[in-house]
Amino acid sequence: MTCFYRGLVAAALTFAIGWMTLVTAHARHSFITQGKGRLAIVGPEGIVEWEMPWGGIHDIHVLPNGNVMVQQGPAKIAEIDRQTKQVVLEL
Repeated sequence: MTCFYRGLVAAALTFAIGWMTLVTAHARHSFITQGKGRLAIVGPEGIVEWEMPWGGIHDIHVLPNGNVMVQQGPAKIAEIDRQTKQVVLEL
């Protein structure tokens, strides 16, 4: 391989690594979880941003309106308003 192509490959690799580092640094997200008798939303920095008491679950989702849809007991589904921490719908 000539020096020109080695330099070109090195430059492309350096650019790719820099780009991946930049994208990874800005692609941080919060997540919702359940454990130790509570629901919690953990922010990108690892800080609990929201929490409330809740029993064990199998599935959990944040809805487009920001509310939380989660299992409640063995046969119910609940929608929780994140602002008031109140169940607004039970199915």
